[in-house]
Amino acid sequence: MKHLLYIARFCIIPALGFGFCLFGTNLQAGQPFQYSVENNEITITGCPGKVTELLIPEKIDGMPVTKIGSGAFYRRPDLKSVSIPKGIKAIESRAFMHCFGLVRISLSEGLETIGEAAFEFYSPLPSVKIPASVRQIEGVPFNGCRALKAIEVSSENQYFSSKDGVLFDKQQTAIIKYPQGKPTSSFLLSSSVVEVQPLALAGCIQLKAIITAEDNPIFSSSRGVLLSKDGKTLLQYPGGLSGPAVIPQNV
Repeated sequence: MKHLLYIARFCIIPALGFGFCLFGTNLQAGQPFQYSVENNEITITGCPGKVTELLIPEKIDGMPVTKIGSGAFYRRPDLKSVSIPKGIKAIESRAFMHCFGLVRISLSEGLETIGEAAFEFYSPLPSVKIPASVRQIEGVPFNGCRALKAIEVSSENQYFSSKDGVLFDKQQTAIIKYPQGKPTSSFLLSSSVVEVQPLALAGCIQLKAIITAEDNPIFSSSRGVLLSKDGKTLLQYPGGLSGPAVIPQNV
């Protein structure tokens, strides 16, 4: 069941062209806030009207807010900043997809799941830090974030890690996402990397060379192009290479 709760303390200021929406449990006239209830837990499903700074409440009517629903803030160019409180366990798929103005996202401990395409496409986020509590990252939630320079992970996280701003699994045997705005021209795949997840290296417009360690058992490279170990399958052409694509001879 969906509900409308009027709880914003500050709303649109037409003369300035922006809005501020502060959520709480006090009922006040203002911005309508949408949510659903299941098993006495709240899932945020949207917030109509213009909002620049989004502060998700920990509780509504005494019930804990535990999820940001699928597509809850899809295509919201007005959003600039989002703060996720400790009680949120899941950010579902496409929750903040196509948020063209989003420059800050604060993820708190307690978050367990980041859904498929949760922050996908053109968000100007410069960086993001994944807390220790996250145990599931579905697909590539940050694909298409061309300004993203670093994905950091708490050192206490048992499932994921980061190195030089690149997102890996905990053992660093699988690359999950290379930030598309990372300002480096080359990337070395160490011998321990045996998996490159789909879209992990896609859209990296400054990346001109993917280099593999000679003793890597799965991958090889030629002229900066990522290949299978036998060199017959092209796996990733660097997005920063300009001019006509040069395909290695044995492919």
